[in-house]
Amino acid sequence: MMDVLRIRLREIAAAGSLALPRAASRIQSKLRADATTKRGNVPEISATDTANAVFVTAPEWVHTKAKDLGQPDDWKDILAEEVRRAAEGE
Repeated sequence: MMDVLRIRLREIAAAGSLALPRAASRIQSKLRADATTKRGNVPEISATDTANAVFVTAPEWVHTKAKDLGQPDDWKDILAEEVRRAAEGE
């Protein structure tokens, strides 16, 4: 029983290192799609994973528009979903 618990705790502790790169990729794709202009121009956007976070880089107007539209809440949901998936072993 204790061995199973130890293994599970290690899996949960490792969830971040699995979830962050996947979340960064999804957030970057979503933000690029959301920020594409009517003319089809895509601003330079990147979302990279660090040791304990996803860092989003984009022009100031993209960040402002994203905040106005509540998109950071969507990014948080993506991150939470990826952490759940990683913790469940997916």
